[in-house]
Amino acid sequence: MVVLISPACDDGAKRTARRLDAYGYPVTVISPDPTAPSSSPPDAAHGYASLARGSRLNDLRSAGIPVLDWDPTDPFEEVLYRDS
Repeated sequence: MVVLISPACDDGAKRTARRLDAYGYPVTVISPDPTAPSSSPPDAAHGYASLARGSRLNDLRSAGIPVLDWDPTDPFEEVLYRDS
């Protein structure tokens, strides 16, 4: 199993996860969210970044790749138990 940890702020992590999956490696993406509301005050750029990131994560989920979306203000252990 491959665990890919990435904030998914660009398409690189999405391409990597899809490629690993295509080669037959079981892959799970853990994505700390730099766009979480607690990370910065909301504005248009922040909103766009959040939507684009969400779209990337949804694309991975649609491809059957498990994704754990993590607000870094939450303890990591809670994310593992909540999403498993």
